[in-house]
Amino acid sequence: MSILARKELVVDYGSTHIKGALVESSPLGGRRILRLETLPIVSLRTDGDNQAEEYEYNLVRFVQSFFPEEESFLLNLPMDRVYVRDIRVPVVTAEQIDEVMPFEVEPLLPVSLENAEVIGQPWAIGEESSNVITFTAQHKDLQRTVLPILRGTASVQMLSVDCVGLAGASTLIPAEVSQDKMVGQIDIGGSYTIVNFVKNGTLVFTRRIAVGGVHITDVVAETLGLDISTAEDKKIELDIDLAEDTEKTERSESYYRRHRIDKKTLTKLHKKIREVLDDLVQEVERSVLSLPAQEDPVVWYLSGG
Repeated sequence: MSILARKELVVDYGSTHIKGALVESSPLGGRRILRLETLPIVSLRTDGDNQAEEYEYNLVRFVQSFFPEEESFLLNLPMDRVYVRDIRVPVVTAEQIDEVMPFEVEPLLPVSLENAEVIGQPWAIGEESSNVITFTAQHKDLQRTVLPILRGTASVQMLSVDCVGLAGASTLIPAEVSQDKMVGQIDIGGSYTIVNFVKNGTLVFTRRIAVGGVHITDVVAETLGLDISTAEDKKIELDIDLAEDTEKTERSESYYRRHRIDKKTLTKLHKKIREVLDDLVQEVERSVLSLPAQEDPVVWYLSGG
């Protein structure tokens, strides 16, 4: 590694897993991923809500297990800890937007700005007003996110939000596909799905939909009479393709024997999983209708664990 290059650990704390990417950046702007690791989140919640303790336990466990020597971190603030609001402000310069944004968004929030921080990003600046997407987080949640790291000698270089990090991936899309066009992003996570609308690398609108991989795991568990842990493994092992018609698709007898399932049960499972994803599709369609911009996505990109 070059003396001038620096390493940073990008940590994504999801709803079911923690994922980390060790990234090396060169002074010339190049980046490369040195290592990727994933670890399931261990639940500590019993009778009470031990969310803060659970977060710290799992974050420290992840870092100590895979990256104990790293001291520079980029963290994400989970979407359920952020208030996202779309506002229109009667100003047309970035400096003015920064000044008036907190006052414009405060009436739309369930918290006082005395106990929270607001940041925002304009996605359309007009001659008389501008459209801004804002993010508000309470001080206690910001502190909770970074404290497990700061208790050592490490430092947090950046604290981001899930949807913003996802929007950043749009810069990898070829310009001929995305230039001056609306791009849709669907990221299916463990407990929820993030739907983004991005234009020229700028986040325009985002929604958090309460449908994710765990809902499909629940269907597998209920249909096959399995516990959640076993159902999670079985969900992957069955290799279900929702593009196929299970009524007409012929699978080998060894497939049914290996997975201890019959065709009738597989068809029933296929139908129930499709119902879950149909709910997700309907919410995505509603998101398109809620889009503040007067244009629909020309292309969609799908991602997930």
